[in-house]
Amino acid sequence: MSSTIVIDRVPLHFVAATTHARASGLAHRVRDAIAGSLPTSLAASCGPGFDADACCVFLDRLHVQCVVGAHWSDDAIADAFATRVAQALWRERHGEDSIVFTDRAEFVAAFIAALLEGHAFARWWYSEFDGLRALPLTACLRTLIETEPSVWQALARLSPGLARQAASTLSAVDADRVLASIERSASGARAGTSELLGAFEVGRRSLPSGPNRVVLSLIALERGASGAASARNLRLQRVLTKLVREARNGPPAAAACDERLMLMAWCDRAGLGQTERTLALELDADALRLHVAAAGASNAEEQVEGERQAASDSYTPHGGAVLLCVLLVKLGWWERWRDWLRRAGASRPDGLAAWLALAVAAQAADPRRSMHIEHDAVLHAVFGAPTREQLAKVDRFSRRLLAPALASMAAGEARALPGQLRPLLNAAARMLLARLGRRIPGCEGSTRAYLRSRCLRLPATVSEDGVSVRLGSAPLDVLLRLAGLKRADIVLPDGRTLVVREDKLQ
Repeated sequence: MSSTIVIDRVPLHFVAATTHARASGLAHRVRDAIAGSLPTSLAASCGPGFDADACCVFLDRLHVQCVVGAHWSDDAIADAFATRVAQALWRERHGEDSIVFTDRAEFVAAFIAALLEGHAFARWWYSEFDGLRALPLTACLRTLIETEPSVWQALARLSPGLARQAASTLSAVDADRVLASIERSASGARAGTSELLGAFEVGRRSLPSGPNRVVLSLIALERGASGAASARNLRLQRVLTKLVREARNGPPAAAACDERLMLMAWCDRAGLGQTERTLALELDADALRLHVAAAGASNAEEQVEGERQAASDSYTPHGGAVLLCVLLVKLGWWERWRDWLRRAGASRPDGLAAWLALAVAAQAADPRRSMHIEHDAVLHAVFGAPTREQLAKVDRFSRRLLAPALASMAAGEARALPGQLRPLLNAAARMLLARLGRRIPGCEGSTRAYLRSRCLRLPATVSEDGVSVRLGSAPLDVLLRLAGLKRADIVLPDGRTLVVREDKLQ
């Protein structure tokens, strides 16, 4: 392969033994010689060793010293300088200060992981992706998948949790656009039936029905098969969706016949068109039948396109709210609110206290999007909070107790709090962030903006019952663990045990 070297700037500093009158002209001549001939000379000086190296290497600065003669030709000056630059590049390629990715796919995978974790555009070595900065996250991923040649290999190198997060982050419209772009590509090679079924199961168990499931299925397929994103494999995954659904509804009338007749019977029941039927008949019907039997074909609740998600996870981008949930329990605030509401005679004190905890955590995590966080259905399952509709059904007396419950924070936690609910939520959120800073080594006294950006901007994958959470990596990951926030088994005031663990790029 051919290597590419991109240099941002080449500032030159000269030390010359010459007269003052000649110094300026000599400096201009050397500068022009290097500017005019460096690309060609550097390409010749790097040699085959660079061409054979597939790594992506990023160096912030490269210091080069070079001695040239004023009587040399311009080409000789440029060649001497290029040789020293090539030597320095090769030396720094294996140095401690260089940022090295083994190939382009690893580089893109690292960028996607950083994008999902919210800090990609703070890293200078991802500057080539700056054009995506203004786009929403789903549009960033869709553009990358549509334009980056190595993106499927990159997606395959993400951990299962991050791959699931990438697929679920895509909006349904963007996921459809990604699949449509694959449909327009060359057909490519077809994976075997067992590989297709394995990838199909990854998507089925991880995401709800829809195009995002197919995207995740193709990512899983890329891990073990070539050409996973080909139009042929995409069509086959869609064919499998229909065939497996039909198979799980019961064996066809041709069950006792040969494999081809069995596949044809499934195709008829699934309503497949001629193109899809042709692809289906290339599958191994016996392997398909065994797979369905092993997965419990008689259980109608496991239909592939069903709305239910047996043993699946839900995703929320608001992992910081989960960390604050843990902190609210550790501080005892949540339980204090519940006990005060109970003593005051509120109906459903557990649910009201859970909603208060969620509202304070949302305000602390991101005051600009606090309402969006408060209404996140996945977080409602984590906190055990009532929905807005359920909250509206609580009697007015109990709802009016929410503000006094916040104002009841005693033992020096609050002084002269305002009387209205929203200002109270803001004040409680500020106090919560201050307590967060005190728990993290070296962060006491940090600004609220710093704590939000460095500790609370991370994703979370939550089990269906809301009591098992896997958090993505945050920049202060180790310190968060030391503070007891990233790995915890917390008993919530309503009696549920919340299990918090990490989900990292492998």
